Amino acid sequence: MKTIAKYMKINDMEAVGATYDYFAPKIMPRKPYPSLKGIKALIDLAANEKPGLKNVPPERFVNTTILKEVDDSGFIDRLYR
Repeated sequence: MKTIAKYMKINDMEAVGATYDYFAPKIMPRKPYPSLKGIKALIDLAANEKPGLKNVPPERFVNTTILKEVDDSGFIDRLYR
């Protein structure tokens, strides 16, 4: 909260808390699975320099095995109870 207050240049910690409560769920998902759409956008951007990347599927750059295991165990859901 102090970091948010510093960069927003606000001393009202109640306002900072309200801002955090509003934006945090929109910015950071509870389960941090990578966005294949986002990775595809990065691949497309990199393909400008390396055209061979254009046909590489985003799944090739992602391994969610451990995250899925943690998620399936119910650990992430328990964090938010």
